[in-house]
Amino acid sequence: MGLYFAARDAFARPGRVRLALDLVLGLATVVGLYAIAQVAGQDPFQWRRAAVYAGSYVRPFATLGHPNLLGLLAAAAASIGLALAVSGKRGVSRWLRAGAAVLLVIVTILTLSRAAWLGLGAGLVAAMTLALREHGVARLSARTLGLAAAGAVVAGVMVVMTGAWSLVAQRF
Repeated sequence: MGLYFAARDAFARPGRVRLALDLVLGLATVVGLYAIAQVAGQDPFQWRRAAVYAGSYVRPFATLGHPNLLGLLAAAAASIGLALAVSGKRGVSRWLRAGAAVLLVIVTILTLSRAAWLGLGAGLVAAMTLALREHGVARLSARTLGLAAAGAVVAGVMVVMTGAWSLVAQRF
């Protein structure tokens, strides 16, 4: 019960909540970068066990031990990144948050975790809806839609470049 009250007091102000969400997003991005290194075959550690799919594709798990867990973390953090990018003030931090969200979408796809894919879809819709509602914005500008489309294209190109596209389609 003490932990509950400590957390409630620590996040009583909106600025502290944003700071905590930025911290989660930043740490998840570091884990996501490690997962990208694993997919690229640049993992500095030799792991005893790995989740192998279709005989040769080692599903990334980063520092979390299993791809499904990484997928869920990446999906949740991507949703946080999108919400912070849409609702944040214009500037460099907004672009960093959006970039982190795109990276985490890529990582979620590369884990081949179907539950994480479903969570990603639901999380992105919920995050976008709530972020737009916070600002009272009924419509998205053409620029924002263009940037969202560009982010989706970048995510798609990255998945294709890793050579995992056929596996993603097969798993889907």
